[in-house]
Amino acid sequence: MKTAYKRSFLSDIRRVNDPGIKRRLEEVIEQVERAEGLIELNHLKKLQGTHGSYRIRLRDYRVGLLLKRCLGVRAISASPRHLPPLPLS
Repeated sequence: MKTAYKRSFLSDIRRVNDPGIKRRLEEVIEQVERAEGLIELNHLKKLQGTHGSYRIRLRDYRVGLLLKRCLGVRAISASPRHLPPLPLS
């Protein structure tokens, strides 16, 4: 698929410190670029309430994808999943 990256996505990747996550991010990026369609992407989940927005889960990280008809796929974010605070007891 034709792929474009937001500048913020590239800076998000640079901030990842875990070498395992970085290696997996590279694999996901290559997989998205090689894919002919969404069906070929592993761990892809459509985001509810949106049109053409998807995410790929990498342990505690999520890669946001936006599908555009003329562009193909646009990677919009790579950020850690933040857990809600624990309730006070």
